[in-house]
Amino acid sequence: MLGGAGEGVGVSVMKLLPGVVVYGVRYCAYTQAQRTIHSHSQIDGLRAGDWELLTEPGPASGLLYDTFTD
Repeated sequence: MLGGAGEGVGVSVMKLLPGVVVYGVRYCAYTQAQRTIHSHSQIDGLRAGDWELLTEPGPASGLLYDTFTD
């Protein structure tokens, strides 16, 4: 992973995709993630689903990552 301004972007990818190694982050890289919020009832309140990374690696996102294998 490259340090500097893109370090947080790389960390977010590794947090959202366990087993992924980030090996390149451009200066203007970005990530997009989403999760579903469910409303069950007024008693139970809101429940949040798991985060899903929407960003694909490549030139458009400025990210280079791959799965880690032994």
